[in-house]
Amino acid sequence: MDMIMESTLNRCSICQKSGSMCICGGCKNIFCLKDFNEHRQQLSNRFDHDIIRFHDELLSRIKQLNESSNELFSQINRWESTTIDKIHKAAEGARQKLNKMLNHEREIFKEQFGNLTRQIRFQREENNFVENDIQLLKNKLNKMQQSLRQLNGQDKSHIILIENNKINWNNLIYPQKQQLTCESLY
Repeated sequence: MDMIMESTLNRCSICQKSGSMCICGGCKNIFCLKDFNEHRQQLSNRFDHDIIRFHDELLSRIKQLNESSNELFSQINRWESTTIDKIHKAAEGARQKLNKMLNHEREIFKEQFGNLTRQIRFQREENNFVENDIQLLKNKLNKMQQSLRQLNGQDKSHIILIENNKINWNNLIYPQKQQLTCESLY
């Protein structure tokens, strides 16, 4: 009876030949030499297909990380360029508004100074003035001198408001990691 059990136990799990002596360490099946070699070849094929190919695909994707990182840097560069363009446009708009405002004030000044000039000439030609007229004209000339200082920028009555303090430059653009689930392999 022991002989029958022993020969049944040593049969190849594929071809059922007795006297098989090869045991697979993984599946624990018994094989004859020929079927064991085929079993090893199948395992080798599975390893190449399931492990090596998957590993190589993953390695290729890892190499693409640099390319995707470059795209992220490109996005920042495009944002920077767009923001600089907007700043240039805002500065140019501010220059145009300032120029328009100053030109308007210059025109008003020239008109007022022209009126004062005509008044002075008229009073001088007519010899029609007294002490009060001289003081009044002197006060008007002093006011014109003060206005001229303002127009020349010597007086600080004009200011340029820059609203940089309302912009949080540190948080205007920042990288943010998306929540990805990546379980540890170890």
